[in-house]
Amino acid sequence: MWTFGATVSNLLKEITKPLTTSIRFYERKRFIRRFGYVEHYHCRGLLPRIKDDYLPLKSIPNERKSNPWRQQAALFGQNDYIDILGEDKINPTQLMSSIPAWLQKFRGNEMQMLIRRRHAKSHWKWSRPQKWDHLNKRIDFLYKRLNYKSAPRNPEYPSDY
Repeated sequence: MWTFGATVSNLLKEITKPLTTSIRFYERKRFIRRFGYVEHYHCRGLLPRIKDDYLPLKSIPNERKSNPWRQQAALFGQNDYIDILGEDKINPTQLMSSIPAWLQKFRGNEMQMLIRRRHAKSHWKWSRPQKWDHLNKRIDFLYKRLNYKSAPRNPEYPSDY
C-alpha cells in the first residue's frame, strides 16, 4: 500500500496492478438439499413416547398363535395327491377353482398365456387403458423376440436341413 508521502507514479502503479485470486484455494459452499423442508414424521432413532398421544402404547401385545385345527388349516392340501391315491375319476385340474378360467388347463409359453389373457380381459380397453397398453406392448415384444430366435421356415428345404 502507499503511504502519505508516496509519489503519484507509485500510486498509479499500485492502482493499475491486476487483481489476482487463486481458484485453487477457493472454498466452495456446500449445497444443502431440500432446504426449508420440514419432515412431518420422526425419522431418527427409536420412536419417542409422545406425552399427549391419543393412543398411548400401554404394553406390547401378546402374539396370538393360530389354531392348527381350524378347518382351513386342517384341510389344507387334502386334494394334492388325489390322482395318486384316489381313483382316476377326478383330474387334478378340475380341483383348481381359485385359478382364472382363461388360465385353467393351460400349457404354453408366456406369449400364448398373454394372448389368452388379452382375449379374456378385453374390457380393460376402457376400464384400465394403461394396463391394456402394457399387455399389448409385452405381447408385441415377445412376438418379435420369439420370431427372431426361431429358425425361419423355408418350404424348399426339409426341416432337418
